[in-house]
Amino acid sequence: MKNKILLPHHWQLIGFMIFLVGFLGGLSIMIFNWEWEPLRVTLPQWLPGIGPGLFNSATNNLTDEISLSMTLLGLCLICFSAEQEEDEFIRHNRLESLQWALLINFVVLFVATWVVYNDGYWYVIITAMVTMPMIFLIRFRWMLYRNNLQKDLP
Repeated sequence: MKNKILLPHHWQLIGFMIFLVGFLGGLSIMIFNWEWEPLRVTLPQWLPGIGPGLFNSATNNLTDEISLSMTLLGLCLICFSAEQEEDEFIRHNRLESLQWALLINFVVLFVATWVVYNDGYWYVIITAMVTMPMIFLIRFRWMLYRNNLQKDLP
């Protein structure tokens, strides 16, 4: 059965490479507070009431934005790439894995809302964007692996 939404299978490898670069960059930002200096830019602030005028400027390093964007883009390419053999089982597995990921992500966000405060909650929100597709991929791959193991048993 052909699914019109899925990308071709070879996009999984491209997505994995983009994800790996973005994820490692994001980890280095969160753990070591690393920023790449050529990405420091001056951007306009569009929010009124911040400073003396309507259009203020602020200096920002775009390393964290680029790392998060690469991580999300890579995960999106991996999640929405077709398998070599797409069948009804894989389609059902995709849907069930997505439901599990959504449920687990909601539970983690609910608990974190009541347990984590101040600046730590900002990290919870950032990681929540990445955990849902990661949980989906982990469960989806695990179910495919388990199914392949059962096929190989006599």
